[in-house]
Amino acid sequence: MGTLELLPGCNMSCDFCYVNRRLPGRGILGTYQAPRPLLFPDDRRSTSPAPLPAEKWLQKAEEMRALGCLFLLLTGGEPFLYPDFLSLYERLRAMGFVLSINTNGTRITPDAARRLGAAPPRRVSVTLYGTSNQTYASLCHVTDGFDRALRGIRLLREADVPVRICCSAVRGNRDEIPEIFALGHAMGIPVFAETYMLPDPALALHRIAAGKEGVPAEPAWRLSPEEAAALRIETIARTLGEERFQAEAKKLLASRRTAIGRSCARSLATSVQLAAGTSYSRSLAASVQPGADGDPLSARKKTDSSPLAASRTSDESLAMTCLAGRCAFAVGWDGTPRLCVADDPASRRLFTDSILEASTSAFRRASFSRHSSAPLPESFREQWALLQERRRLLKLPKPCASCPDRPLCRICPVCRQRELPLAGSDMIPPYLCSHTAASWSALEAAARFHF
Repeated sequence: MGTLELLPGCNMSCDFCYVNRRLPGRGILGTYQAPRPLLFPDDRRSTSPAPLPAEKWLQKAEEMRALGCLFLLLTGGEPFLYPDFLSLYERLRAMGFVLSINTNGTRITPDAARRLGAAPPRRVSVTLYGTSNQTYASLCHVTDGFDRALRGIRLLREADVPVRICCSAVRGNRDEIPEIFALGHAMGIPVFAETYMLPDPALALHRIAAGKEGVPAEPAWRLSPEEAAALRIETIARTLGEERFQAEAKKLLASRRTAIGRSCARSLATSVQLAAGTSYSRSLAASVQPGADGDPLSARKKTDSSPLAASRTSDESLAMTCLAGRCAFAVGWDGTPRLCVADDPASRRLFTDSILEASTSAFRRASFSRHSSAPLPESFREQWALLQERRRLLKLPKPCASCPDRPLCRICPVCRQRELPLAGSDMIPPYLCSHTAASWSALEAAARFHF
């Protein structure tokens, strides 16, 4: 499965979006500062980087298909701004890919909905940033964004295109998240809310001077860890339904009491997060290896207790456990391979030192070093091999290996890089630790269950 970031352009300019980094004069290390001609009639910026042409994407897709890729997510920026996007979509679908689309919904026309309905994608995820044009004006700097997004959703529904509503929780729309859920319920559309918002590493660099010990100051738009955690548990409860949430939450809290219980907690947390649609549920599932009868206890009895096995287990507990670099990848608008959409090129460039220390291969050094002028290999097969190596080398901070709160922690090696762009490899992001502790507290309060 792959994510293709077709372009960095967007017809909105949300305060919290990484696309804003690509404005001239706001780039990092000169990466996005080269001015280009205006590509799109309603692009709000004066310049925009040039995306890959459609034929290049199709060529890459052929290589991906040859390696066994089946699922593709088309995103941006705003993918409907990509020149002749629907033609590219139809050609990719004709190649046999199962396609999904992420969009802000404002550029979906009757013709676009009709063509998608004739060759339906697996799903179109439309992000709503609020429930009024006023909220869109404040957060996204467009005057009629909500009306246009709602019109796009209705057009897709009328064309029998599967739709999901997504929302990103920030300070400017926190109080409207329940209204977005209510709107989705009224329309019969599932809703997913992302309450943990990654900071932009490029902007974080400019804030480091205001922080301490390499920790950047918090972006003004991001919810506090306590606010984000409370909203996280609230949205999970809304998604699961009261009865199921209470049952799962009580089991999870009870299991936290013992060491073997914490192992079970990972399995229980998986069911909660799977229902909520989070992308981190697979990492929790991967942390439990049940026995033949499915009982974690039987698996524990078979564990090798030798010091070597303990060391190996500890190292594995710090490795990436999601699908990125295993059977999933992302490709940036400029063709740069990434482990996932969160694996930002700016963040990756700042974190090559530890990778270079761990790798002796000149090929890997040339591919990942920010000091090297050697280009990435053109072949996607070779790029995929590099991503697999990057996955192997990325680790969590060592203290995370023995942390009892991991079942509800959102940390992964990639987001840790985004949180702390210049910190040491074993420094734990304070925001995530606070977020995890607050998540447990919010879960216990919501479950009305106290020990």
